[in-house]
Amino acid sequence: MARRTPLALLLLAGSVFPLSCSEDPEDSGSDSGTGGASVGTGGGLSVDGSTGGQGEGGEGATGSVQACGTFQGLEMCGLDQLSAETTPVNVLLLLDKSGSMTMEPEQGSSVTLWDAVNTALEDSLGDASPAVSFGLQLFPSRDVIKDCADDNCCAMNGDEVDVEVGPGDEPRAAILDRLSRTQPGGGTPTADALKRALYYYTQGPGKELDGAKFVLLATDGGPNCNAAAECDADACTLNIDGSCKVAPTNCCATSGIGCLDDQRVLDEIGALYTAGIDTFVVGLAGTEEYADQLDSFAEAGGRARVGTADKYYKVAASGSAAGLTEVLNDITRQLVQECDVELAPGELDLNELNVAVDCAVVPYGVPEEPGEGGAGGESSDPYGEASHWWIDGLEPDEIPTVHLGGEICGIIKANGVERIDILRGCPTVK
Repeated sequence: MARRTPLALLLLAGSVFPLSCSEDPEDSGSDSGTGGASVGTGGGLSVDGSTGGQGEGGEGATGSVQACGTFQGLEMCGLDQLSAETTPVNVLLLLDKSGSMTMEPEQGSSVTLWDAVNTALEDSLGDASPAVSFGLQLFPSRDVIKDCADDNCCAMNGDEVDVEVGPGDEPRAAILDRLSRTQPGGGTPTADALKRALYYYTQGPGKELDGAKFVLLATDGGPNCNAAAECDADACTLNIDGSCKVAPTNCCATSGIGCLDDQRVLDEIGALYTAGIDTFVVGLAGTEEYADQLDSFAEAGGRARVGTADKYYKVAASGSAAGLTEVLNDITRQLVQECDVELAPGELDLNELNVAVDCAVVPYGVPEEPGEGGAGGESSDPYGEASHWWIDGLEPDEIPTVHLGGEICGIIKANGVERIDILRGCPTVK
């Protein structure tokens, strides 16, 4: 069910310019190149070999992409230049601020889970690519206090997100400022927070955002706050968390607010997915008892982890700040390091199309077996095959998409690359 939304949208230029592949690297300055459009891993885009870590994608991206003097195997033919532009990436952080966030992530810890989250976000937002725009929605509302009354513990007051998704440093600074002035308290109205995210992206101000849209859900407990719910003790979050002081009595017998509200969460994540919005799921310390539910949330959101027992992103109690920082950095890296590249619809001669990663040509090869490189499923080691690429979406009204598979995709996912070039005009290397 995973859907990968590529950061870069490559558009075939209306007019093309023959470019030599045999240019001497020493004679090619930073403003000249050897054809193709290159995607920089900082979210920027490099055309004609200009600086790629920055390019048209915004200031502040790290890394410098040098022009490719030659593409091995394509030295004696001319190439067509492709123009390119970036597709923005938008992430709305849905952050649990329930009362349990005041707990210490592990015994003897000198900080609370809320403190750890603040530290992690300060680090990860500072490290994230400038190509990613961020916003924030707390749940429950920031004015819900620790000692709230039952009828107010689940409030999602107002109809606006706490910080609107936007590019640059200002929204990131606003997120950190809002967190520094917020104290945890209340229940865990996860479904209502997801519903607000859907409204924001599809009907509210976020509807006007260009590019791919994502939700990053971070929680430290099971979802509840559905007053209409009914449940036995084994589905009551108060009993599950051990906070029911009259156990083995069902602490949700007289009020459904504490009942596990996982089905409503699944419905809202499904609605987001249907709208083209994937959801990443992060489980903080305290969610261990809800691993099955978090796995199902991650799979429904289209961004389940691959090759791990847990489908959601699990943050251990020990070293929670560093662990959350690593998880958030991993997620944001994914958004700017995809193995799929979309091309504008148009006639493509598959006998004269090549793909190069960091100036090295990747051979064409269609996966022959399901799971080999990702075309027909997932293998036990999707990155263990030899590097290759293939293309689909060539039917009328479809978007042609180049897929990188095997070892090179594993490198892109793990470490990133400086540039990906889509080259037209030379015989396809196979």
